[in-house]
Amino acid sequence: KIIIIIFYLIDHSQFTITCFTVAYDPKKVVASEVHLFASDELNASSVSLLQGRNKEFTFSDSVPVGNMKGFAVKDVGCPLTEWTVKISDMETELDRMWMVVR
Repeated sequence: KIIIIIFYLIDHSQFTITCFTVAYDPKKVVASEVHLFASDELNASSVSLLQGRNKEFTFSDSVPVGNMKGFAVKDVGCPLTEWTVKISDMETELDRMWMVVR
């Protein structure tokens, strides 16, 4: 079972996310946790996950991976559709960002 998540840059502060799955419709795959890993200078309070227009999830600090800072949202309970990662910190340059969905 493979899920591929692709980030598309909307503008400097938002990434829209497209999910491709093998054997599953993304509308039927419900996320329970979302972990985000990004540049060390980024703060959890400046990152949020939007699902559609009605739900917004705020990240909290989590376990880092290598030199990347970790952020997490628990008890998400929403399908892998219409996701956008919003970053309010306009000063930090991101050289990479990883997302792990459970």
